[in-house]
Amino acid sequence: MRDDRQYRQCPHCDGPLRPFILPDNSGWQEPAHWACFNDDCPYYIRGWKWMREQYNVAGSYRHRLDPETGQSGPLPVWSAEDFRGNIIADPEEGISHGE
Repeated sequence: MRDDRQYRQCPHCDGPLRPFILPDNSGWQEPAHWACFNDDCPYYIRGWKWMREQYNVAGSYRHRLDPETGQSGPLPVWSAEDFRGNIIADPEEGISHGE
């Protein structure tokens, strides 16, 4: 995994990005990504309105970062609690890649 210390801040709210385990069959190669779990993040807040207006669904998205590639994008969520149970408690422990 790349040195992810440079990726620990959300570009939308300057809040911390937290590592979380991806669900099975997510389509991503890595076992974990980083995301902003700040419920006051403007990106997350705007997402509720945008998803309602564009798709007529009750959902939003959080800023997500792939620490291997540096690519970022939305992490779709249907509630404020989505993915919170997947947060890695101590990011300094790292994530095993089976190496």
